[in-house]
Amino acid sequence: MEFIIFLLAVFFLVLAAGYLYREDLVIKIHAFINFFVFNDSYVLHYKRRVGVICLLIALYLFFLILHG
Repeated sequence: MEFIIFLLAVFFLVLAAGYLYREDLVIKIHAFINFFVFNDSYVLHYKRRVGVICLLIALYLFFLILHG
């Protein structure tokens, strides 16, 4: 559980630094995420693959919580 909290803290630290010093990089990352993650055509074509990946991540996180 501490590892997840640490990763979230590092993520927000990098995000804050990006917003403060490199706004253009944040805008590029936002465009990339919108194109690949929130793209309906991508999700429709690869829904099983995305679903399995999300399921594996969720199971791994539950495993970490239960055995942490």
